[in-house]
Amino acid sequence: QSPRHPVPPLLRPQKKDTPLLLPPTWKVQQTLKQPAQASIPTWGQIKSLCHQAQRIAFLQGSSASPERVFIAMLALLSCQ
Repeated sequence: QSPRHPVPPLLRPQKKDTPLLLPPTWKVQQTLKQPAQASIPTWGQIKSLCHQAQRIAFLQGSSASPERVFIAMLALLSCQ
């Protein structure tokens, strides 16, 4: 007898002689590299970042409030 709902060929169980796929093992470990140490920014770099951020805040037509300048600094740092 055939089943009420025929099973498509791709979903039929495979023959017994095919190799079984083993589940992934959790013992595999990746070696993590230590991140490169960044140098401490110089006063000139911080001053330049402040000027660039103030210019961005000014070009956007907004007041250069400390909050807006800080957000501009974060944007500048994220683009580098």
